[in-house]
Amino acid sequence: MDYLNLAATTGGIMLIIGSISLYKGKALWSLFFYFIADLCWLMMAISENKIFGAISIIIGITFSLGVFYKMNKGIFHKDLRIKKGE
Repeated sequence: MDYLNLAATTGGIMLIIGSISLYKGKALWSLFFYFIADLCWLMMAISENKIFGAISIIIGITFSLGVFYKMNKGIFHKDLRIKKGE
């Protein structure tokens, strides 16, 4: 049962590091840390036999890997600034 606490703690720490990375503008690194957190929670969901939770996490991981690929290759261009006059 201790490995569940370790997985939860590791997932939480990875979320904190991911949010700090995103705050500093390092979106690719934040996606990497969020991916590790997702893997921790997937391990927890599988060990607790939470099938719906595991499926939801797998769907989220799939989309995050797609975003990671697009950002890494330069395909994903998103600007959060609103351009006036357009």
